[in-house]
Amino acid sequence: AKLSWGCIKQVKSHLKNPPKDSQSVTEFSQTIKARADELALLGAFMDKDYLIEKILNGLGSNYKELISVVQVRDTHIIFDELHQKLLNFEVHLLEKKPKQLYFPAFANPTQRANTG
Repeated sequence: AKLSWGCIKQVKSHLKNPPKDSQSVTEFSQTIKARADELALLGAFMDKDYLIEKILNGLGSNYKELISVVQVRDTHIIFDELHQKLLNFEVHLLEKKPKQLYFPAFANPTQRANTG
């Protein structure tokens, strides 16, 4: 029992404030889902609403519009539906991102007269 309690505590500590950072939406949500599955295997089941809350809390300010929409819903959202909405929103964010212009590098050698 002590080993399980220690494992449960460790998995829960990873879920306290999981930041998305530079992960893709899929990597981020699957990481949290994997932690929930670990807890279930240890006999400590995570409430589905708590799982959704953890994902939403870790997304960051780029996703605030989507987070607001999900939070004001009259019905609960399930993981698969949230994941699909996050993927669509991630595509939207990538399309909005300003395109970086690349200019070819040119060598501009200076001409020096050899007077010597």
